[in-house]
Amino acid sequence: METPLDQPRLAVSSPSPAARFLRILRLLTKNPIALVGALILAMWIVLAILGPAIAPYGINEITAGAVWKPPSAEHLMGTDQLGRDIFSRLLVGTRQMVILPTLSVALAILLGTTIGLLSGYRGGWVDEIVMRVMDVMMAFPVLMLYLMIIVAIGASAMNVVLALGIGATPAVSRLVRGLVLDLRNREFVAAARMRGESTAYILFQEILPNALGPILVDGLVRIGYACFSMGALGFLGLGVPPPNPDWGQMVSQARNALIITPSAPLFPALAIASLVVSFNLLADGLSEAVKAD
Repeated sequence: METPLDQPRLAVSSPSPAARFLRILRLLTKNPIALVGALILAMWIVLAILGPAIAPYGINEITAGAVWKPPSAEHLMGTDQLGRDIFSRLLVGTRQMVILPTLSVALAILLGTTIGLLSGYRGGWVDEIVMRVMDVMMAFPVLMLYLMIIVAIGASAMNVVLALGIGATPAVSRLVRGLVLDLRNREFVAAARMRGESTAYILFQEILPNALGPILVDGLVRIGYACFSMGALGFLGLGVPPPNPDWGQMVSQARNALIITPSAPLFPALAIASLVVSFNLLADGLSEAVKAD
């Protein structure tokens, strides 16, 4: 015979994702750290959109006799070893520096979340095999893993996305698995099982919405790290190939001109640093908002 205490347990459900999102967003807008990060990131997004249109010179336009010129009214950030305008190349390179790391982390979240959800919820031998594979991948230094992938498949914009995405997948899967192990025994998941809901429903309607906060915080941090890693690959000559302007490659090409024109490597290096910082500040703010919620 059913008791009155059974009914409330069956009615238990996870918090509304939409309502929780609005609460977190409201907390985020009140966080000064997040707002600073958002302003810096917004500036780079605007430049990524308008960069090619407002660049005063073409990315491969050479000014005769203007090799390693310091900043001036004619060339705001000076020129490089070929006499190309650094400011114009920085502006045009913004688009790929914002888009490619973001795509790579989106790929890592897609793959890592799928692996982590299935591994954490199923458990058993599936979890053991999948996690051992992830452990083997994580045993390699991340930069070395990137280099191995790029060397194997070649340097291109798409391959940079694949390398950064695949390299970040094991850590994302580990994070999601841990969240699933915590959430799968919660009351609202037990109630869904008692209602006879499918595994897909439980994973994507009950567990995943409640794991999104930490996943998004981790994703923002990883985008910042992916920006830094993309700069490192460009510095090593394994980023987006020429003639596309790559910030890391610009730093690499200008490092020998430090004595002649110290500003040449400084501007692209500061650009990379500010982009990384903007994502980290946003991640810090979002983390505080998620905890407060």
